[in-house]
Order: sequence, then structure tokens, then C-alpha cells
Amino acid sequence: SVRRSRAVLLLVLATALPRLIALLHERGTIIAAFQDKGDNFAQTYLASGTYGFIPGHPSADTQPLYGWFLIPIYWIFGRTWEAVGLAQILVAVGTTLVVWQIGRRWLSPAAGIIGGLLVSFHPYLIWHDIHMNREILDQFLAASTVYLTLHAAERFTWRRAIPLGAAIGLGVLGNVRLEALPLVLGAYLLWRSTISKRTLLACGAIILATVVVISPWVVRNKVSVGCWAVT
Repeated sequence: SVRRSRAVLLLVLATALPRLIALLHERGTIIAAFQDKGDNFAQTYLASGTYGFIPGHPSADTQPLYGWFLIPIYWIFGRTWEAVGLAQILVAVGTTLVVWQIGRRWLSPAAGIIGGLLVSFHPYLIWHDIHMNREILDQFLAASTVYLTLHAAERFTWRRAIPLGAAIGLGVLGNVRLEALPLVLGAYLLWRSTISKRTLLACGAIILATVVVISPWVVRNKVSVGCWAVT
């Protein structure tokens, strides 16, 4: 609808414009200061094919997701403040739109707009979102996980559980502290639903999808680093 299109345009501009101004102001520090470990890992990978600090020495000394996010950006556009900053602004816009969808769908259209604008204009986030911080992905995945959890709560089936489990898996790869989240959300969704064969299958699908997403990295760490671990 026209109203919905206007809301999207408003939120995109409200998120992107302040961050573009901050990016231009901070352009000298984007790739020169405040770097995340993922920056080192991405550079080493593109230079040598090794995901780690030192060529020829694979490492698991960080959550891998942010480094994987940077690798294609560096490969296609180069390691520049413009490429990193604009890519992260796009992620920030995505986070705002997911928050808007949560409010619009489960509260009211006005709540969606207000929630999206709060995310857009939060002073710390405007600064944070343009610098090298793995939390830029955590924010998007956190909002997406909330959306998918509420979506699954409407009808808890394995088809709705699998995307939720995949989002949780990506979240764990970005922040290992979330390892217990599939169990917590599975228990919450079982509590919201009646326990049945269908809901138990859906609960198992959350855990399975999470494991499938995480497993390649854990297996890589066992083969290359010597331990079954995320970090």
C-alpha cells in the first residue's frame, strides 16, 4: 500500500542519512581505528587463504561471522572506509525495517514506526553502526530472531521453526554466548503452544537447524585448530 511504502521510505531515510553524515565525519577512523578481530581475519584470508591472524596458522580466536561478512566486501570493493561504512549502513537499515515489522504486525502501525525511529535515531547506534563492530550483525540477527519467534508462536510448526533455528545459528556464530538460545526459545514456544507431536517436532527442528548452521565451523576448528569449539 501507499501508506506502507511511505513508512518504509521514512525509516530508510531516517536510518541512512544520519549514518551517512557520521560516516563522512569519521571516514579517517573507519579502517584505521577500532578494528574488530574479523578485520584481521578477513585480510589474512584474502591474502593467504587462511582464516586466522597469521598466514598458514588457522585460528578460532574470534566469532567468525563478522569476518565472513567483511571478506566479500574486501574482495569485491577493496578494504576502504566507503565499502565498510556503506555495507554496515545497509545492515542498519535492515535492522530498522525488521523492528518496524515486529511493531506493525504484533502491536500497531504506529508502534512499528515509533520502534523503527527509536532504532534509527539512537545516538550511540548512529556512531556504532558505521565503525567496525561485529555487533552490527548481532543487532540484525537479534531483531530477526524476535520476528521469527513471534511468527512461530502463531503456529508452531517445523516449517516456521527451521528459519528461526537458522537465524539462531548465525547469531551463535556472531556471539557464542547465545549457544543456549535454541533451548530457551524452544521451551518458550512449547509453553506458548500445546505440547503435541507437531510442536515437539518443531522444537527439534529449531535445534537441528541451529546445529546444521554451526557445524561446518565447529568441524573446521577440530580439523584445523584441534578443538570442537565455536571459539
